[in-house]
Amino acid sequence: MPEDQMMPVRHNLGSRWTLPSRRTASVAMGWALLASCGGGGTAGPIAPTKSVPQPAVLTTLTITVSASNIQLGESATAIATGFDQNGAPMTIGVPAWSSSQPTIARVSALGVVTAVSAGQAAVTGKIGEVLGQANVVVTSLSAGQSPVVAVSVHPNSASINIGQTLQLTVTATDAAGNTQTGRTVAWVSNATAIATVSATGLVTSVGEGTAIIEATSEGQSGALALTVTTGTDPEIVVTIAEPTASIPVGDTLAIVATARSLLPITGVVATAGGQQLALILAPVGRLNALAWIGTMNLASLRFGQYDLVVTATDIRGHRGVSSVTFERNPRSAGGSKVPTSNKQRTAPLPDSAGKPNGRTPP
Repeated sequence: MPEDQMMPVRHNLGSRWTLPSRRTASVAMGWALLASCGGGGTAGPIAPTKSVPQPAVLTTLTITVSASNIQLGESATAIATGFDQNGAPMTIGVPAWSSSQPTIARVSALGVVTAVSAGQAAVTGKIGEVLGQANVVVTSLSAGQSPVVAVSVHPNSASINIGQTLQLTVTATDAAGNTQTGRTVAWVSNATAIATVSATGLVTSVGEGTAIIEATSEGQSGALALTVTTGTDPEIVVTIAEPTASIPVGDTLAIVATARSLLPITGVVATAGGQQLALILAPVGRLNALAWIGTMNLASLRFGQYDLVVTATDIRGHRGVSSVTFERNPRSAGGSKVPTSNKQRTAPLPDSAGKPNGRTPP
């Protein structure tokens, strides 16, 4: 019997196969090779493995201060910049701020550094386990300078479109009411996704909404309420019935406004002196005409003129804006006592066409 036709020989303990011939072994190796190449088909080129980019990880936090040398009582702004593992800048949140010497220089949650006493302190910003530091030197006031006791921002309220800029100014006064010049002012925005502010008070609008822009000098602050919109819609007519222009008011400001639009109005907001109030739709007057009303607390505002800005928004997100100037001052000329209530004149409500109809709010 030929060698390549040998049959297995069986025993009581099991089966045993004879060694295959050289031709049979070659065939078996060929089938194994084909199986390893994909089952006998034509083997194509192997696609290279794509590398997955690593996510950006914050590794470095750089802290800078708008003024590293400030006088006693003055303020500066601390700014944090983040970098990833490749040294590229990346977007970060608000750091947790702290001072190595709070009795020399304290720092607020928004990064406003205020000089308290002469000396040197390190301002630290921390995000997770990553931190950065910057030094601040505090010196005493120069001879003849008076401490600042009040700060006001001009204008104190405004409404601009996305992409527009607005230059703000600040007035710092001492206890006698004298304007103090040459003082360091720290500017900060509470909503940088809506508006940013530079070290010189230049505001740039970024997105829709309301941002509070605050100026701080020697521990005293003033603020601007800024409304940023995509542009006003002339079809949305806002009329302010209360307050009327340039009238004296006390601790409270009664606001009555109407908003006329082809589509339903979803909300009306009033801003003045860094404060914001959502008005409600309610019946007013003897005929129960509907109007947007509210009462704003002005007790924290200094005496002076303010702009009341009323913004109405419809269901499309379009806005209409109107404003009026009012004056907060003591009722008696030259007095210093703050009035306990707002006794402003009553103005007639407008009709659906925006004209006075002779009816007055309660």
